[in-house]
Amino acid sequence: MIEKSAGGRYRVRIFHKGSQVSMKTFDRKKDAESWEAAQKLSIQVGGWIDPKAGAITLAALIERFNRERKGAIRDHTWDTDESNLRLHIPAKLSRRPISSITTGDLEIMFNAMMRSHARATVRRHRESVSALFAFAVRHEFLRENIVTKVKLAKGNGKKSRAIAPFTEKERDDLIAEVRAAKPQHGDVVEILALTGIRWGELCSLRVFDLLEEPYPAIMVRESESDGYDPADPKSGKTRRVPLDDRAAEILVARALNKDRNDRLFVNARGNKLLAAGLTRSVGWPAIAPGKRLYDLRHTAATLWLQSGIDIATVAAWLGHSNSAITHRTYLHYMKTDSDLSGIARINARNALKKREAGLQE
Repeated sequence: MIEKSAGGRYRVRIFHKGSQVSMKTFDRKKDAESWEAAQKLSIQVGGWIDPKAGAITLAALIERFNRERKGAIRDHTWDTDESNLRLHIPAKLSRRPISSITTGDLEIMFNAMMRSHARATVRRHRESVSALFAFAVRHEFLRENIVTKVKLAKGNGKKSRAIAPFTEKERDDLIAEVRAAKPQHGDVVEILALTGIRWGELCSLRVFDLLEEPYPAIMVRESESDGYDPADPKSGKTRRVPLDDRAAEILVARALNKDRNDRLFVNARGNKLLAAGLTRSVGWPAIAPGKRLYDLRHTAATLWLQSGIDIATVAAWLGHSNSAITHRTYLHYMKTDSDLSGIARINARNALKKREAGLQE
């Protein structure tokens, strides 16, 4: 309904199911008619959003998003989204009404972040922002999730930290040093290096996760990262990781005289292990300079690949969602037949040149 006021302005009132749901005033009748038509069309197709809803600031939306999801999702996911939205959204943008934010604004934000962060970090930030805007759509603050229309710029962003696996000898020397410093932690380091499981997954292992048939293996059912409650593994799926003879020997010995629900690995007081406690007690910076506990996982993966295990199998053992992740991460450590034959040809050619040079002398 359009009404002309005594002052010559045009007031538009929008009704839905017998109640007024919106009102706006215009100087020109043409603008009033255009806005009225757009609002009525939105109501008819089911996409109408109260214009007042879009006035909520991005900061206020983030506060509500965090509050309503706390305790309803995995703690680790909540922490990641909360920190992404707190640390990587410019203050100027967070003060704006959400209805005023455009795909261009988001593209500028993501591109700026690419100049100082690795692409994987920016991609995870984009996932957090997309979850926020999807929340806004579900709660009828916005008509659509515009984040889905924003593509990240090509490139890898700031170079991320390269993986730093141990060589087989370095791995064995490290295990020996850990056992010499703190014998109770030797098994921990060795199992991380042999199975490639994550720290939180090792901490969650129970006696009943140790399987003997049809071959020795462990079932990775959950992960309990330091400071968090048990949750599903990172992939969200349970996986079976086979054990070589040495890993099976360690875990079978660990399971002796324990109940099926007992943890396989605990600290000296029988409580959950903490990574910081282990690295501090064994003097990790001195015995493994420049490396992390997580590099033991990389060590397992690279040695598997160099032993000829196919990449799809390695991806399954690591719990990657697809083998492309495994290939991208460990490409430079894969020993292929073409590499070996190529080096063999180069060596043969160099040997021939040396023989020819010797004959000429």
